Amino acid sequence: MSNALPVLAEVRRGPIVESWHRGVIVIADPDGHLVLNYGDADLVTSTRSTIKPIQALPLILSGAADHYQLTPRELAVACASHEGEPIHTETAAGMLARVGLDESNLRCGAHAPYHAETARQLERDGLPFNQLHNNCSGKHAGMLVTAVHRGLEIGDYFAPEHPIQRDIVRVFVRLGDLQESLPTAIDGCSAPTFGVPLRSLAVAAARLANACCEDATEVVLEAEFAAAARNWGMREDDANAFASAMLSAIEGAIALARTKRSSLPFTNAALAMNALAASLLANRA
Repeated sequence: MSNALPVLAEVRRGPIVESWHRGVIVIADPDGHLVLNYGDADLVTSTRSTIKPIQALPLILSGAADHYQLTPRELAVACASHEGEPIHTETAAGMLARVGLDESNLRCGAHAPYHAETARQLERDGLPFNQLHNNCSGKHAGMLVTAVHRGLEIGDYFAPEHPIQRDIVRVFVRLGDLQESLPTAIDGCSAPTFGVPLRSLAVAAARLANACCEDATEVVLEAEFAAAARNWGMREDDANAFASAMLSAIEGAIALARTKRSSLPFTNAALAMNALAASLLANRA
């Protein structure tokens, strides 16, 4: 099947071609129309960590985030993969503590931190890694907070038929124009993953950026932008201002894309901002 995919990048060493990297590019607007595609837009792929921001939406829509006064940093770790640094593990642990839970309630499994220095420090200190170091622990903490807020059973919060997971499916279906009977498998962290066309992922990304689920998607995006800015070394006030500016830029870009859909050139700033909106979902698995 890989030979049917277009070559997106070619790696050369001098005159020698060492490798080709194939894939598909799909960019959509919030109305569900394709703005640009390169390759098969209906290619079905596994969502994996791509939809972490969507999986975090019920945390906000249920009222749990407001009830427990979750911070932007906590929301950011709930909707993204992380490296297992202390700032990540402490944030996830703090979320669990808000609802009287701890690391033992997670069902994501444990792996060594992706952050090399953190992994080395644990080894020097003779400490084991645990589930908080799993790159998905923030997502799972968010699911548990939502379950506690709604008075649901927490032991199987990750199961495909649990109300938390069904709520995620309903939100995803709405964002991506999908059917609720999605092909479902188990991700590496034990939570469900889905098989969907790239077209649907692109539409969901555009709608996430366009805040179609009331104010919830705006909250998710602002938390992610601010967290990224802090990681770049910005002060708190500057990071929040950056996040607000990015949201405004995306809103303007989407409006422009809607008016110029049929002839939007690849170099147009609106297309670039749509690509940025889509990239928010490109969290590493």
